[in-house]
Amino acid sequence: MHLKFDSKQQHCKAYNDDGTLWEEFAMSDHAVNGPGFGFRGRIARGTYPLGRPVEVHDVSMGNFFTPILSVPGRSGLGIHGGGTGCPEPFAPSQPLLMTLGCLRCHNIDNERLAPELQKRYDAGEKSEITIGGP
Repeated sequence: MHLKFDSKQQHCKAYNDDGTLWEEFAMSDHAVNGPGFGFRGRIARGTYPLGRPVEVHDVSMGNFFTPILSVPGRSGLGIHGGGTGCPEPFAPSQPLLMTLGCLRCHNIDNERLAPELQKRYDAGEKSEITIGGP
């Protein structure tokens, strides 16, 4: 599966290996960046492999976290839902609050995407994400 995230539109399209559209959904890369945070803001534009999604059940990340691998100079980045500070961080369509550098999507979309990526990963298929835009 290949995900294509458009930073300008704050939108992601997921494609099957044959190039057909699997799904599209809102996604945000709004990230905290500044003195005292120790983070470098948004993920650099490029294409990165995705790791196997894991179940996390965490207020800050929702129910799933999909690692984004091989980002130069960064670690611990991924795709997740949730949101510390949200009135209902596990709601299906919670606000897409800022992260510490990750990509956030609505829980309802992440709870569909992550199991699909898990299934493909477990079958030996590789998945990746291209992050484009300004």
